[in-house]
Amino acid sequence: IVQQTEHGILTNIDALIELHGFEKRKVIATPLPVFHVNALEFSFFCSLLSGQRLIIYDGFDFLTMLQSLKEDKVQILSVVPHVLKSLLDLSAKMIPQAPDLEYCVTAASSLSPELAKRLTEVFPFKIIQGYGLSEAINFSLKNKPSAPKEYIDKWLTQYKRPSIGTPLRGNEVSILSEEGQILSEGEEGEICIRGPGVMLGYKAHDNSSIFANDYLHTGDIGFFKICPETKDRYFFISGRKKDVIKRYGLTVSLVEIDDMLTKWLPPMKNLTAIAVPFANDSAGEEIGVAVSHNATEEDLQSLQDYLQKNIPSFMRPRVILTTD
Repeated sequence: IVQQTEHGILTNIDALIELHGFEKRKVIATPLPVFHVNALEFSFFCSLLSGQRLIIYDGFDFLTMLQSLKEDKVQILSVVPHVLKSLLDLSAKMIPQAPDLEYCVTAASSLSPELAKRLTEVFPFKIIQGYGLSEAINFSLKNKPSAPKEYIDKWLTQYKRPSIGTPLRGNEVSILSEEGQILSEGEEGEICIRGPGVMLGYKAHDNSSIFANDYLHTGDIGFFKICPETKDRYFFISGRKKDVIKRYGLTVSLVEIDDMLTKWLPPMKNLTAIAVPFANDSAGEEIGVAVSHNATEEDLQSLQDYLQKNIPSFMRPRVILTTD
């Protein structure tokens, strides 16, 4: 159980209200459940304390959302990547119904490079990617909604992976080596965070390794690039410490497989699929795919066909399981 502080939550909310200009009373909508840390502490708490209007959909229903975008004059839509993919697949119907939409906020998982490119090309509104953990309240980094679309699009598409943005006020974000040294621009290491938003720790848990070197260690690997004009540090996720495995002596990136799984996810279905490693006597480590429990037999057969056709044998998952 993550132990957040009231001070940390309020500090993060203040920073988000400032970043999004919520003093102008905007209309935000989300299909995310309010027990989700993003929906609770970004959409709900920020709306409560800034006085903006919040619309919460009962799950992702495209037709309901379409009607609401126009009738409620929604300006900000907070979603997760698989919802964005569904909206992209139905963009011809969606765009005319969203004349007031300024941007979509996306979190929960990083956008794949291909999805980020398509989103920036097709949608006339901005795509604001953020990054955060329950262990650091919610958002620790975010692309700036006030920036021009061309500028935001550049940071989503000009590098190998889309940028997760710059640190929110109150967050100190660094890239650390395995030895705990702070790394420079372009050097790859672990994304680490400190500041008032960092949790007290996990309840009834030894937190010494998580807080090594006085930073919260996220487990995400990344780097930063400095914007020549503003001198801001834009951060990128390139993988996870545990997302590179050795299988029969070959290095396999689970992040690459996750990117491929994103391309498979069926539109209009609230499905999630991720690559997971597990121990294997012969291979050392093997790969499976965990799929959300609402997948049908047809979905699972479609996924199996997709894996066999699109993923090279040396990195192809061997097991598919459904889980809640």
